[in-house]
Amino acid sequence: MAYTPIANKEPITGNMQKTDNSVVNVAELLVQISNALLTGKEASVDSGIATGGSISTVVDTSRNWQVNVWAGALMEVQHAGIGYIVKIVSNTVNTITFTAAIAQAVSAGDTYDIKLPVQTATLAASDKFVGRSGAQGFKASASFNIPSGNTTTYTIDVNGTAGDAISDSTAILSYDLAADGAAPGQMFSITNARVVSSVKPAGAILNANIHIYSVNFGVTTDNAELSIDDTTANTGGISIPCLNGFQTALNSKCTSDPGQWMGKLAANDTKIYFELQAANAYTPVSGETFTVILEGVLL
Repeated sequence: MAYTPIANKEPITGNMQKTDNSVVNVAELLVQISNALLTGKEASVDSGIATGGSISTVVDTSRNWQVNVWAGALMEVQHAGIGYIVKIVSNTVNTITFTAAIAQAVSAGDTYDIKLPVQTATLAASDKFVGRSGAQGFKASASFNIPSGNTTTYTIDVNGTAGDAISDSTAILSYDLAADGAAPGQMFSITNARVVSSVKPAGAILNANIHIYSVNFGVTTDNAELSIDDTTANTGGISIPCLNGFQTALNSKCTSDPGQWMGKLAANDTKIYFELQAANAYTPVSGETFTVILEGVLL
């Protein structure tokens, strides 16, 4: 596997002095580690020439290792043209002891290479890590039609903050995040939201707020002031303003600014529940279809 160098970046160079006062080239060590990660093999972390030894030890009197720093590592010993792979059980400042005695005793001039296995973690589907690489994304969507015959302009209060509900008057919208791997009680983050209309409006493009909760709540009749009961409201919820309007020859939409709206699923549920609220004086078309789209990640 090859990678193109990053432009305008200085190469990593220089040497590093280890605890035994030996010197290792930083660039070479990084290459060894990266190659081990890519191939799933061991990374060479130290090497040298033996000054003596036995069928179960390597002695290098030039070294000053930390005691047992290499315990558990692998080591390749080259003796008389034969390579032996052994596992280190312990070490002193200059002597390494390994298991599975080799056929011939290590002697002065033999080379050794200490290697550490590259380990990877196996994650269960239930493991959750905030900010983990490869976080599970989701795209939730739900559609509804407003009641046939309704062309009454949605209204907002004098402060422009409380507006009419936009609904089918029968049920709120919901989406089950279990389809994207969510578990009850899991945190999630919404990063983008939009409301798509099936028509190109004759007047102003819809601006809307999306109110999202982790508990089910009662629907508000279309064109009535949005009402959310105190029990639901006290759970917190998320309110996302979608105030950026766009239209084409056949339809229109309003979108949120990019952001991060965080929530937590109920302890016994994986669904999110939401309802639309008008944020401007929008005049609908009879039976108009609205689709709410929420994009984000599970945490």
